[in-house]
Amino acid sequence: MPSVPTPSKAGIIETTSGERHIPSSTRPDGSKRKEIKIKPGYKPPEDVEVYKNRIADGWKKRGTGGVPGAEGLKENEDDGSAASNKNAKRREARKKAKATEEGGEGKVVTNGSAKELAKEEEA
Repeated sequence: MPSVPTPSKAGIIETTSGERHIPSSTRPDGSKRKEIKIKPGYKPPEDVEVYKNRIADGWKKRGTGGVPGAEGLKENEDDGSAASNKNAKRREARKKAKATEEGGEGKVVTNGSAKELAKEEEA
């Protein structure tokens, strides 16, 4: 017998004297069920562990893992590092400078909204 009593799915309780039983309970209509004694060595069907074949388990799960070594799609796209943001600002400034040299207005809208353009004009 194990030193630590394992919990039973069938509700079997072992007393200190070693006897096993299912305690009495109350039915929904209010009547009482009597206590059920269990013979030594009996294991109810719900407590019996089911044999699991590792090879069969692996065969069933064989196509769910994806390609080994391949990276999945990145869910979170970050805004970039500080260096890439700085380079983007420099490119934007070069485009504006080039546009002013050519005689344009100097307002080149690339991936920007009207609000951002208005903020740039105020500054």
